[in-house]
Amino acid sequence: MFTDDNRRDWILLAISNDRRAVELERDVRTRTTWVVKRVRSGELAVKALSGSVPTVALVDSELPIISCEEFAYIARRRPITERMALVIVEFGRLDRSREATVIAAGADEYVDGNQPSGIWHRVETVLIRRRVAPSAATNARRLHQIDGMFVDLDRSFVSVDGTAVVMQPLEFALLQYFLERKNCVIRREELWRAIWHKDEPMRSRTIDVHICRLRRRLGAGAARLQTLVRRGYRFVG
Repeated sequence: MFTDDNRRDWILLAISNDRRAVELERDVRTRTTWVVKRVRSGELAVKALSGSVPTVALVDSELPIISCEEFAYIARRRPITERMALVIVEFGRLDRSREATVIAAGADEYVDGNQPSGIWHRVETVLIRRRVAPSAATNARRLHQIDGMFVDLDRSFVSVDGTAVVMQPLEFALLQYFLERKNCVIRREELWRAIWHKDEPMRSRTIDVHICRLRRRLGAGAARLQTLVRRGYRFVG
């Protein structure tokens, strides 16, 4: 499953429960020859990052001392570990609000720890995404945190005040278009062609309805989506 790109690949298992950690480590060893290092707390997980950087970190959602959110926040703000694949493992019940929190903190995925095959499928996806990812500067433009709103354009993920928001495809396409053109005036005709891919006469009512729906999803961030009379729209960022 994994490939070595001319360096020592290894995986960090930050799992508080010994039985769960042993099971995961056993599963890792059936899939790869990577070195595995196990720790039982967030404090030890952070210390483990001070040496060589793991290719993947699988982190317990209920990590003691330093929480998984704190670990993600720390890892993503260190240049040396910002490209590390970071997956939060939930051994209890999956929680959409918790997912929003850990993704906003910097995790790549939030997965069900009771389904090992699912974990490795998601890990593979993250590794592919990170190994073909653009530069850090470009990648940073794909993540947006504004007024309690967090948007990951690569994962089509949106949360507002820590709660995941489900958007219809057209709503998300509009949001992405605005975020990628912050502070620019966007005319209705441009939106019609770019989002609806229509060469036929523009339907202003259709655009109005979807803009209104998008604003309802954005919480306090809705105020940033401005309507400019006879000009179009602008997302202030």
